[in-house]
Amino acid sequence: MAEVEPFLNHIAVDRNCSVSTQHIALNALTYLYKRFMGIDVGLLEFSPAQAHRRLPVVYSREEVATTEIYTHVVNRGGKGVLSPVDNLIM
Repeated sequence: MAEVEPFLNHIAVDRNCSVSTQHIALNALTYLYKRFMGIDVGLLEFSPAQAHRRLPVVYSREEVATTEIYTHVVNRGGKGVLSPVDNLIM
């Protein structure tokens, strides 16, 4: 299709959209053309969006020691985190 392929290329390349966004746009346009316009879009050739890789966040020991959760647990003397198992009588 003359309009669909350039649009899908545009959102993937120029707008840097996610893979799922491009799939949603493809499905919506295919549905629109087929259902309401009675036009089969056929086989489309477009640039697929790139999956974004995210690096995991790793904290140093110093950063962990300054977090509110860590200081809360330490200040409670080991009783800051309770498990349901702690309430069981053995």
